[in-house]
Amino acid sequence: MRSLRRLVAGIPANPDARRFLFVSLVDAIGSGMFAPISILYLTRIVGLSPGVAGLGLSVAAVASLVATPISGTLADRTDSRTVAFWSYVALGGAYALYAGVRSFWTFVIVASLIELSRSLSFTARRMMIFSLASESSRVELLAYMRSIRNIGFGLGGLLASAALASGSRTAYTVLILGNAVSYIYAAWNFRRLPPAPAAPAPEHAPPG
Repeated sequence: MRSLRRLVAGIPANPDARRFLFVSLVDAIGSGMFAPISILYLTRIVGLSPGVAGLGLSVAAVASLVATPISGTLADRTDSRTVAFWSYVALGGAYALYAGVRSFWTFVIVASLIELSRSLSFTARRMMIFSLASESSRVELLAYMRSIRNIGFGLGGLLASAALASGSRTAYTVLILGNAVSYIYAAWNFRRLPPAPAAPAPEHAPPG
């Protein structure tokens, strides 16, 4: 409890940094709700075997690998806030579709979209720290973001325990759609943050 009070007391005074941390909290709560039920939903509700579900996740992981260099390029050349906003919108839509998954191939498509969007949002969030904090406080803001996200994961896990107890399709669907809403709400908050344009490329000195 004392450590929590210290965490709250030390939150940055910058309102944009506070909003950024709040977005991280909302995102983490939604992810915390989904993580404990993801495989169980596929096996108990959709009817996939654990092996087939694992294969689908492996295929979707390829999308994340493909997105890694793309996200780096976008971060170097575009506004990170815009990338984060649209990737969060895509995540919200993808998780809404996830609630309607009924077969292996629809699962692979939706999961690939999730991994692609998640990779883009991961890079964009970290690039936004450069515009929201001075050089001396970026490490501190990153540390706060990690702490806030850990709290969010814990809160989301508590909410997921109700669905795990009931085991009904409705309970699983509510949690998945709750995760989708968390991303849409986070995207709306990202849109209210100041632009985070790419840093200008350094000028090369002419050959002497």
